[in-house]
Amino acid sequence: MNTRQAACLVTGLSFAFVLLLVFGPATARAGIFDSARSEVRDSGSSSGGGGHHGGGGHHDDDDDDDSILGSILGGILEGIFSGGGGGDHHHHPDEHEYYDESYYSVESDFAPPARFASFPYADGAPGILLPAIEDQGAFVPGYGSSSRIRFDYASDFDSIQHWGGAVLIEGCSRWGIDAEWTVFSEDLGPGMGHDRIDIGDVNLLFRLVETERSLWRIGVGMNWFDDSLDTDYGGNFTLRADFFPARPWIYTSQIDLGKLGGADYFHFNVTSGVMWNRLHFFTGYDYRKIGNVELNGMVFGTQIWF
Repeated sequence: MNTRQAACLVTGLSFAFVLLLVFGPATARAGIFDSARSEVRDSGSSSGGGGHHGGGGHHDDDDDDDSILGSILGGILEGIFSGGGGGDHHHHPDEHEYYDESYYSVESDFAPPARFASFPYADGAPGILLPAIEDQGAFVPGYGSSSRIRFDYASDFDSIQHWGGAVLIEGCSRWGIDAEWTVFSEDLGPGMGHDRIDIGDVNLLFRLVETERSLWRIGVGMNWFDDSLDTDYGGNFTLRADFFPARPWIYTSQIDLGKLGGADYFHFNVTSGVMWNRLHFFTGYDYRKIGNVELNGMVFGTQIWF
């Protein structure tokens, strides 16, 4: 079985898995967001951020936390864009034919940081990552950082749908940062209108494993849960991976484990998609559990790489 046949097989199995989950027993019903609020806010208010409940005595601590967070994020962004030569692109007259395995060496005990193609499979690249060139006098192709913006829509084909976006920025230093914001809407029934909650996160990432065909990231950060009444926060641990089996296929997976206020939070997302120039079109499955409340649906979207 060649690589393309294997990619087609994995794609077929992924779609079968998604259809089984989506069209299986429904877990979301009218009023589910009220149950989610109860899980987040009634399970222990001390764990939540309670963004609208902060007393006057906590303002100094909040300012200190904001200052520390700002310093950390500033250092992260500086490391992302300065690592491995930064974001500067080395121009070359044969730029569109820069990928040649004869230039690369992966046998050395030490190799310079790998660099990025402008987007997956660009100009003959095996994925998004280009192996480092050890010859200091040689032309160094690629970029010192990679970024992407994602937009998606999901539905449980019943009463709940959601849409949102995400951004991920990472550098040759292996460090990165990502943020996600999702708006959930629930149809409460005839004459009852709609309910809404927002869920998001921001994480500091580290590329634990990087190969030409896959990238694995581990990270920590913060979750948030927002509605018209309040905003609650919690810590987050995340594991994310991208797979590039063969042009134009891309598979992604994401797992988040953390807290939303006083509730345990679990998020799982898996997608299969194709590249068209800089655009990545995908479909897959998204599952979230807030305490004992489950939200799931089939997801569709696009991602822009730059």
